[in-house]
Amino acid sequence: MNTICRDFENEGRSRLGVRARKFLYAGNLTGSTVQIYDITNRTAPVHIGQFGGTEELAAPCGMAITGNVLYVVNAGDHTVEIYNISNPAAPVRVSQFGGVGELVNPNAIMITGNTMYVTNLLANNVEIYNIANPLAPVRVGEFGSAAELNNPNGLAITGSTLYVSSAFPNPSGNLIEIYDISNPLAPAHVSGFGAGELVHPIGLAITGTTLYAANFDTNVVDIYNISNPLAPVNVTEFGSSDLNRPIEMAITGSILYVANNGDSTIELYDILNPVSPVHVGEFNGQHLSSPFGLVITP
Repeated sequence: MNTICRDFENEGRSRLGVRARKFLYAGNLTGSTVQIYDITNRTAPVHIGQFGGTEELAAPCGMAITGNVLYVVNAGDHTVEIYNISNPAAPVRVSQFGGVGELVNPNAIMITGNTMYVTNLLANNVEIYNIANPLAPVRVGEFGSAAELNNPNGLAITGSTLYVSSAFPNPSGNLIEIYDISNPLAPAHVSGFGAGELVHPIGLAITGTTLYAANFDTNVVDIYNISNPLAPVNVTEFGSSDLNRPIEMAITGSILYVANNGDSTIELYDILNPVSPVHVGEFNGQHLSSPFGLVITP
């Protein structure tokens, strides 16, 4: 058994089995590690270890989980790493996929059913993979173009609607693009929104009929009502006194976690009222270094 995991259990921090606990993974853009936090107590994360390192990871960005499999996007070497998280406190590397020819500075990753999407920041498109076998993703296509996307970063899905943040201005930047994924292998561009509201949007997160969009350059998160997912309505923004280069987000229950790339912290918000987030704390503990991606175990 992994020493960190064994010591953690011996300390008696929880009587629950490891599978019953909730874990947050936070990728360090610099340092090329992923930090592991026990968030069984959602507002009091406990650091329990890390994995990766430069022998496995290169500028890890977005992450996604399906079943017992964790994917970590490597912006630095244009790949995606695959980990077995049967023991979520001690991920085990399995393999990687992608590479030059498929991925070009990949950033975000999102899964719906047996389909995975990965944004190509520098190619202005999104790659599509079939993950019917989650340990052996198969590339099946791509979508988007410079006419629709400009440095695509974040991804979020609600029903048959996919949102892709287009981070840089001109020709179509500082927007969130909307795609119909009724056929997940052939996304159809619908429209874009956020002009005049968003500035370098990156991370996206959804709870119910609320969409959050992190603005990297203005240190706020915009809130949209997506009761009609094809016509989001801007409600308000939050975080100006707490955020420093907000980049990606993760939600569990009524708690929203926001990675601050600028000061290497993660901010916590109570979103019991999703359109009125309340700041409830932050953490780092000297373990984070330019955090980027966040993902929470099921």
